[in-house]
Amino acid sequence: MESVAALIVKYDTIINSVFWLLILLFIFSYISLRAGSGYSIVNRLWYFFLGNPSFTDKKLNAFWTDRNDIEHFNMLFNVKSNDKIEIKKFITWATINKIDITKVSRAKGWFNISTLELLVPRKKTTFFIFICSFFFIYLSLVALTIAIKPAALIRVDNNEPWIWVGKNQITNYFPNISLKKLQWENWSLSTEDCNNNKFDRNNFSTRSRLKIKTIDMLCNSYSSVEDQKSILAVIKKQNAFYFISAIPFIYGIYFFILCLRRVLALELSFEIRRKTTSVKMNKK
Repeated sequence: MESVAALIVKYDTIINSVFWLLILLFIFSYISLRAGSGYSIVNRLWYFFLGNPSFTDKKLNAFWTDRNDIEHFNMLFNVKSNDKIEIKKFITWATINKIDITKVSRAKGWFNISTLELLVPRKKTTFFIFICSFFFIYLSLVALTIAIKPAALIRVDNNEPWIWVGKNQITNYFPNISLKKLQWENWSLSTEDCNNNKFDRNNFSTRSRLKIKTIDMLCNSYSSVEDQKSILAVIKKQNAFYFISAIPFIYGIYFFILCLRRVLALELSFEIRRKTTSVKMNKK
């Protein structure tokens, strides 16, 4: 069975093509969501392939101009207005209440321009989304570390911890914490340690939670050409984690932006409440 890394190399052209196709689909989807439709893109394609995008009928041209203005406004301010009447009402409302329109734009999706009302997100849900973004970014960093580090991540025995096996040094993968001393006790096993006759394997076994048999095997790997080749092969395969790390990173950024929008919506809700109350009191 081919490894993930081998498949990536083998189908490099296909992967690149799919990557750029996904980028184009993302751009198209982004513009469609921002504007509320995708017909402006279709119009540009029409102009590129078939010529003038304008209509010969004046009424159709006027209608098209209005739709372009509405779509342009929706893209700029992250709203979903249906017509110019809603836009004008929104501008009047924002002017009277002295609301910063840019804040409405930043709270994307939470302001209903048709009713001039803000949907207030739940704080608990916002906090949960923030935790999700942190979790996915952490997963991305873990995967990226595996890809970057010039050492093979292996576990010799199921009852032993994962370890980094490099050319001249072996270290712990997970942080090693001493419960007795309540401090970090990261360890390393170098070629110097293995060649040192005074090296206490029993003490090292206790600290690293590796068996004596495993320590001996790891020490022998430094001088074994076959073992070194196997380690280099694993390191090369770990390059696949560059691609793997991108998946949780995208999710992490998505959840972070989602969280940020909700926080900005909460901030906007306080401002709207304060300023609309102030305007009502001034009228009285």
